[in-house]
Amino acid sequence: MRFFKLVFFILLMVFVFITGAVFVGDNPVDVNIRFYRWQLSDIHLPVLLLGIFSIGLLTGAFATGIRILTLQSKLALMKRQLSLVEKERDKLRLLGLKE
Repeated sequence: MRFFKLVFFILLMVFVFITGAVFVGDNPVDVNIRFYRWQLSDIHLPVLLLGIFSIGLLTGAFATGIRILTLQSKLALMKRQLSLVEKERDKLRLLGLKE
């Protein structure tokens, strides 16, 4: 469920960035053309700040996703180790070496 929330949040930030880039200015068509040509002299300050904010959020989301994957792999390894320990305990119990 967290993964879907993360993907939704990333898509929302991309939509906000594109919408902000298209609708800043007096003439949306002119701004739309300038957005796709991407001339730095034509970028307004709010669009630039929104872009920086979006990049920061995407970077944070990526780092969080990597952290979640790392924790999941550690958890899987610990479950496997626990399973092996339980099997050894059961073997010893069957042999009567451990109560």
